[in-house]
Formats: sequence, C-alpha cells, structure tokens
Amino acid sequence: MKELAAGITSSTTFTGSLPTAGNAAYGGSAPTSNFSQLVHDILLPVFSLLGVIFLCLTIYAGFLWMTAQGDPKKVQKAKDILAQSVTGIVLVMLAYGITYFVTGWLVVIRY
Repeated sequence: MKELAAGITSSTTFTGSLPTAGNAAYGGSAPTSNFSQLVHDILLPVFSLLGVIFLCLTIYAGFLWMTAQGDPKKVQKAKDILAQSVTGIVLVMLAYGITYFVTGWLVVIRY
C-alpha cells in the first residue's frame, strides 16, 4: 500500500496531466482519423474566410442603405446584397454542420 501511495504522490510517475495518465494506464492514446483531421484543417480557414466575407457584405449593404438618401434603387440594391449575404451565411453554416456530422461518422465507422 505504501508503494501505491508513493507512486501516486511522486511527481515522476504522475505529472498531473489527464492525457498522460490515461496513456500510462491504458497503453496509448485514442486513435485519430487522418482524413477527418485533414478535412477539419482545410475547411476551418475556408469557413472562417466566408464568415469575414459575410461581415464585409453586411457592413457594405448597411452603408449603401444609410447613404441611399431615399433613392429606391440604392435601397433595393442594399436589401438585395443583405438578403444574399444572409442566405450565403446560412448555407455556409449548413455546410459546416453537414461536414462536422459526416466526418464524425467516418471516424466512428473506421474505428
């Protein structure tokens, strides 16, 4: 019993890190999918860039609307840009959700 208590409190056998303790207890880490990580690494910057584009289009549409000075053509153009950018960001969010779901299932199926 003394050896067990000494091993638990010793800083050389237990570093306080949960993954390290799990690896020591079970002999390795959980398997990871290279494909799902690759998809994540590619699509995360793409979706982030699309979010920035949405923000820029929304600001631009708001600027057009505010400076339209009652001109119906300019107001309609601003409304169209805003509606199209909202539609685009909804599609991007759906694409992200579908990608997250599919890659999650691919990891489960492979292992």
